[in-house]
Amino acid sequence: MSDFFKFLTRRIFYKHIAIYGLVVLLVLSLASIFLNYYTGHGEKMKMPDLRGKTIAEIQNIADKNGFELVVVDSIYIPEKRQGTILDHTPKPGAYIKKNRVVFLSVTSVNPEMIKMPDLVNTTLRQAQTIMESYGLQMGRLQYRPDYAENLVLAQLFGGRKIKVGQKIQKGSKIDLVLGMGMGDSLTTEVPNLVGLGYKDAVMAISGAMLNLGAKVCDGSIQSYSDSLDAYVWKQDPPYQEGQKLVPGSIIDIWLKKREQTIPNTNGSDESEINDIQ
Repeated sequence: MSDFFKFLTRRIFYKHIAIYGLVVLLVLSLASIFLNYYTGHGEKMKMPDLRGKTIAEIQNIADKNGFELVVVDSIYIPEKRQGTILDHTPKPGAYIKKNRVVFLSVTSVNPEMIKMPDLVNTTLRQAQTIMESYGLQMGRLQYRPDYAENLVLAQLFGGRKIKVGQKIQKGSKIDLVLGMGMGDSLTTEVPNLVGLGYKDAVMAISGAMLNLGAKVCDGSIQSYSDSLDAYVWKQDPPYQEGQKLVPGSIIDIWLKKREQTIPNTNGSDESEINDIQ
C-alpha cells in the first residue's frame, strides 16, 4: 500500500494523467468535427419561397439542398394550376439547416366529387353551415317575394336547379333562391365589414341578404395562404348607420393581410390594388 501512495506522488503519474486527458480531448474534438461535417451543423440557409411553383419546378432546389419534400395537404382550387404549392413549412425566409424535411400544401390534381346536399327549406344560416361542411362555396343569392322570408326555395348550379345527391365537384359555388317576404318596400341594412376577416365578411354579407361583388387586394396578398389571413379595410357602399339596400344587392370589399395597418381610404393605396380572381 505504501508503494501505491509513493507512486501517486511521483511526477510520472501526473504525466500519464495529462497524456490521457489530452488523448480524451483529442478524441472528443475529432468526433465533434466529424459530426459537424456529417450533419452540416452550423450550415444554414434562407428558405426559398416555393409558393406558386409546382413540385416538378422545385425538384432541382430540393435536390441541391437535400430537401425531402412531403405533401401533407391537398386542396382543389379550379383557378390554380394542378400541383401548385400553396404553402410550406418551414416558411419562406426562415433560416434552416440543409438536408431537412419540407412539408407542402398543394393543389390536388383531380377534384374531389361529393353528393349535393339538400338545402331547400333550410334557413340561409343553416344552408351556409351545410355547404361549409360539404366543402361547397356560397354563390349568388337571388330573392323573390315569398312568405318564407330568408328560407331557401331552390338551389342552383350553373344557372340550373341541381338535384339532391347529384355528383358535384367539391369547392363548387351554389346559388340560392331565397324568399324575401311579402311587401314592395322590403330592404336590408348595409353591414359594417371593416376590420372583419375575409371569411367572416362573406358570412356577414350573405347574412344581410346581399351578394359579394369585387374582391380587391393590395400587394401584401400574393398567394392563396395570404388571402386566408386577409381582412377588410374598405367596403363599397360604405357603412352608414341606417343605410338600406334591396336584398340581392352587391357589396365590394378591399382586402389586406392581417399584420398590415389599415390605410387611409382617401390616400394613394387604392391605386396599388389588384383584383383577386
